[in-house]
Amino acid sequence: MTSALTTRLVVLGMLLLTSLGLSACGESASARPSNATDQGAALVREFGCLTCHAVSKSETGQKLGPMLAGLYGTTVRLADGREVTADDAYLRQSILQPDAATVEGYSAGVMAAGIERHKARIAAGGTVDALLAYIKSLE
Repeated sequence: MTSALTTRLVVLGMLLLTSLGLSACGESASARPSNATDQGAALVREFGCLTCHAVSKSETGQKLGPMLAGLYGTTVRLADGREVTADDAYLRQSILQPDAATVEGYSAGVMAAGIERHKARIAAGGTVDALLAYIKSLE
């Protein structure tokens, strides 16, 4: 075998192994979210947020949790009677400490129980920022 042919076969083998390795991990380089909003969209699916939270007006009344679509910047009435703005600080607290400020009409403890197994991942750097970017993008 010539040196050029051997080199080509080695490179082809390396490319094949890299491709198989990415497939085994369940993702490819092109499947990775490219920005914070896309990362947040992937995370809400991974964490199961869409089981309880609606992300479109057509789902109104069909979910157990508050609507995420159009939430950012609105006034939210809490179970204790307070009204707060759904800004970065409120949403960050709601994600990290779901029972700290329960929305009126919803039960405390439901979200905390639902995200328990994801708490370490949610607390990891950048996760909440990606979730916020996604929520902000919903209209």
